[in-house]
Amino acid sequence: MPIQVIGDPAFTNIPNACANVGPPENTVDTFGANGLLGIGFFLQDCGTACVQSTSPGYYYSCPTSGGCQPVTMALAQQLPNPVAMFATDNNGVIISMPSIPAAGAATASGTLTFGIGTQSNNAASNVTVIPVDPNNGNITAVFNNHTYPTSYIDSGSNGLYFGNGIFPACSPPNNDFYCPAVTQTLTATIRGTTGASVNLNFSVANAQMLITNPTLYAFNDLAGEASDTTTFAFGMPIFYGRSIFTAIEGRSTPAGTGPFNAF
Repeated sequence: MPIQVIGDPAFTNIPNACANVGPPENTVDTFGANGLLGIGFFLQDCGTACVQSTSPGYYYSCPTSGGCQPVTMALAQQLPNPVAMFATDNNGVIISMPSIPAAGAATASGTLTFGIGTQSNNAASNVTVIPVDPNNGNITAVFNNHTYPTSYIDSGSNGLYFGNGIFPACSPPNNDFYCPAVTQTLTATIRGTTGASVNLNFSVANAQMLITNPTLYAFNDLAGEASDTTTFAFGMPIFYGRSIFTAIEGRSTPAGTGPFNAF
């Protein structure tokens, strides 16, 4: 199975598009993990777009002499969804996380279950299915009478990111996060491509008070501004106290054919 090796000393050149975008994360300590598994809707990280064109900017050729240039990449050589390569239980995953206190928790351990409706422990009964855009995995979110048409659910984001200036910003260097005077209890509606919808309750606390506690790392009420006003990114906080299904594109499940989220 193709993988990306981070910090490989044999490849020291950096594409211009990747340079000066955050600090280098070429070691276990700086990356903060031993590895990263992509859990998503799609069979590959880029798909046919990278087969046909270099414009997505996912893959580069970086010879030892000369600069890096974007290249196209065959499907068989792209980073694959590891779950889709299983012999069984390969149609999606379920991420189940416990509830945590509003003040945060030092750790939070949940369960990643492979397959949807394939075993006794991954049944898909009594769930609301939210089909996502088959091209990009987006859904529509509605919050405070504003529609966010390019929204998504992402366990890889540490917070909820939406709007611009909806709540007071924290003081620098944390001014990308929201710092309301009191915790806000809120509801957003997410809607799939078929019109199916579900309401998600969430909270937004004072991020400055949360992240300055050096013993806490898991938060269900950390939020900040989005990079644009069309996106509501439902990050890790939305997973606490829930089981969220992610079905892979083209794979059949008892709840329907992926790609979709379900709650």
